[in-house]
Amino acid sequence: VGGLVASYSSCAAAMVEILQAEGIPPRCVPLGGYFLWVDLPAGVTGEAVLAKCADLGVTVLPGEICDPEKETGTSCRSCIRLCFAYQKVDDIQLGTRRFCAAVKA
Repeated sequence: VGGLVASYSSCAAAMVEILQAEGIPPRCVPLGGYFLWVDLPAGVTGEAVLAKCADLGVTVLPGEICDPEKETGTSCRSCIRLCFAYQKVDDIQLGTRRFCAAVKA
């Protein structure tokens, strides 16, 4: 378990570093878990970013699909949930850079 925690921490840190450098910071810096949330710029939807990311070979999940508050009527339409588990740091860095390019496109 300790090895997984260290691996996930490294991947999360790499993802956060790139997101912040690109001006697309996460809602918060994760202290555990597998995911982080990113608010998209005004006028950009999760579906639009999903399509652009697919063209770049990156899988993302639009926030409204996994919105924990969708039953209350709020929407995460302008959010993306990113996973930093299950991939190596190099792949996380590449995918995060591609994600940022898709958001800015």
